[in-house]
Amino acid sequence: SFNDVRYLSYKDAPCPPEVSLRPGAPASCDLSGHQVVGASKWIANANGEYKWNLDNGFEPYVTASYAYRSKAVGTVEDSDYGQIQSYAVVNLSTGLRGDFNQGQWVISLWLKNAFDKTYYTTLWTGGNGGYEGLLGTPRTLGVTGTLDLSEMARVGADLGGNQLVLVFGLVVVVVGTAFKLALVPFHMWV
Repeated sequence: SFNDVRYLSYKDAPCPPEVSLRPGAPASCDLSGHQVVGASKWIANANGEYKWNLDNGFEPYVTASYAYRSKAVGTVEDSDYGQIQSYAVVNLSTGLRGDFNQGQWVISLWLKNAFDKTYYTTLWTGGNGGYEGLLGTPRTLGVTGTLDLSEMARVGADLGGNQLVLVFGLVVVVVGTAFKLALVPFHMWV
C-alpha cells in the first residue's frame, strides 16, 4: 500500500533536539507538510501456502510470509535522529493436519523473523535529547498444536442431564491452565 500522510498544519509543534538544544532556540517549530509520526509511506505483505494430501488422510503444508515497511518518522518532533528505518521480516512454518472424529488436529513448527532482522517498531523522546525505542520480535522458533474440540461438545450434549462430569473436567482444565500461566490467585504459588 502507498500511504503519504502529512500534517496540513502543525505550526506549534515541538522542536527536535538538534534545534531545541541550541542556544536561542525557538519555543516551537512549524512541521506543516512533514510526514505524520509512525506512518510508513510503503507497506507490502505477501503470503503463500503450499499443501498436499497424503494417502493416509494427512495434509502436510508449508507457509511463508514477507512483511515490508519503509522508513517512518519515529517521534512527533521529526528529528533526524528519531527515524524508524525500513525493514522486512520473513516468517516460515511447516506442519501437518489430520482429522479426529468430526474435528481436526494441527501440529505446526514455525519460525518468526527467520533472518533475525533487528528493527524498531516505535521510538519516543527520552530525557536530555535522547531517544528510546521498542525493538521488534527477534528470531523465534516454536511448535504449536491445535485440537478441534467440537467432538467434545457433541459428547457433552449426548450426556443429557448428567453433565456433571463434563463440568468437572472443564473446571480442571481451566484451573490447570491458570496455574500453568501463573494467573491470579495461582501466581503466589509458582
